[in-house]
Amino acid sequence: ESPLMCKIVTGNFFTVAGDMLAQLACAAGAAADGRRRVDWARTARLCTETSLVGTPMAHFWFNLLDARILPDDPHCPAAVLSKMLLDQVLFAPLGLALFFVVIKLLEGRPHDISRSLKTSYVKSLLGGYLLWPAAGLLNFALLPNEYRLLFNNCVNIIWTCFLSIVSAVRTGVNCVAGARHVFVKQ
Repeated sequence: ESPLMCKIVTGNFFTVAGDMLAQLACAAGAAADGRRRVDWARTARLCTETSLVGTPMAHFWFNLLDARILPDDPHCPAAVLSKMLLDQVLFAPLGLALFFVVIKLLEGRPHDISRSLKTSYVKSLLGGYLLWPAAGLLNFALLPNEYRLLFNNCVNIIWTCFLSIVSAVRTGVNCVAGARHVFVKQ
């Protein structure tokens, strides 16, 4: 009935999946009793950002791109390349900055926004440029608008893990060793 509400629900499913994978990787072997702990508050913050900011912005952004960029031939090479470039040059930098701001506000630490942007923003944006342009080309070339956000949500599992690892490395958690344990040995 409501395309946006459906996208918010599926977006949260994939946000939880990505965050759980990241937490599993970062916490592997970290607990003294051998049990892994889930930071449900962190997951709730990510889901709040997904529900109130990330998914609605992406929903309206994809609709805008399809309405304005060669709407009569949305899958032609010029349309695909134009949409991907606009997505990476406009939406990605603004959306990522907004993500860091919203997460710090939800953590109750608005004073850390500036530091978070200085320490994590550029590294995250550059990391995103390794993943999202290729995903965007596939998305805009092959999928109709109604499935674009679902595809992005699937790719977002990888992105959520990356963002979690970037922020955990800053706090000294050994996510690389944990990720090797979770994804290679199991």
